[in-house]
Amino acid sequence: MKNLYLNYTKLEIRGVTMDFIISFNSDKGTVKSTNEDSLCIKQINIDDKHIVLCVICDGMGGLECGEKASKIAVEIFSKWFDDNLDFIKNAFTDNQIINELRCLINRINKCIYTYGQENNVKLGTTLSSILIKDNKYYLSHIGDSRVYKISDKILQLTVDHNLAASNINNSKNIKKYSNILLQCLGQTKEIEPMFLVGQNKLHDVFLLCTDGLIHKFSDYNLYKVFNYKRLKNESEIQKQIMKSINLVKKRKENDNITVCVISCI
Repeated sequence: MKNLYLNYTKLEIRGVTMDFIISFNSDKGTVKSTNEDSLCIKQINIDDKHIVLCVICDGMGGLECGEKASKIAVEIFSKWFDDNLDFIKNAFTDNQIINELRCLINRINKCIYTYGQENNVKLGTTLSSILIKDNKYYLSHIGDSRVYKISDKILQLTVDHNLAASNINNSKNIKKYSNILLQCLGQTKEIEPMFLVGQNKLHDVFLLCTDGLIHKFSDYNLYKVFNYKRLKNESEIQKQIMKSINLVKKRKENDNITVCVISCI
């Protein structure tokens, strides 16, 4: 987990009906000297609500620039969560939360873009996040990190904002264009992130990962490794995470690899 910027909070106030097991790990990979990924995890039990936040970012720009971009994104998202916990807990409508997330993502983009302009550097980061409030989740996403929902099947909730996804009907170009991002935070003033609202149930699993995991790992293999039957406790989840990271490293993956798993119990 060398050099990974991690922001982790767990607070227990009262028990709730649905609980979550969360585990994560990160590796700089087989080639890079630094880890440009950043990760934020918040797990709060308060009154009758259980709230979980996971944010995963893959920085780009090389060395300190990539680290800086992903760290800025995670720090701002983390502070927003801490400052707005009452709002998150008491929000009446999905639109209220999505509108807040939209403003937040645009603010993060502006901060990273301004930093690049003021320091004459090019930097950016992907961002994929999931905010869970009991049996409902709110997803924010830009870039090519991914969020999956795994139950009796595996479903990719996010859309890859890269050239490969836009050329999906031309299979010969998918590998060639997979590293060319069409959208990320910090590169342009205007962005079009995606947002999604959905419901989760007992035994659902959410998998968040940077693209270092998925270059060498099919969705079928992800399902085999991360389905609920294999994730009964935190120790087992961590075992499966390390299994997946070590496997892609053996397959010569050269990017940073960060994985976070949330199991609904």
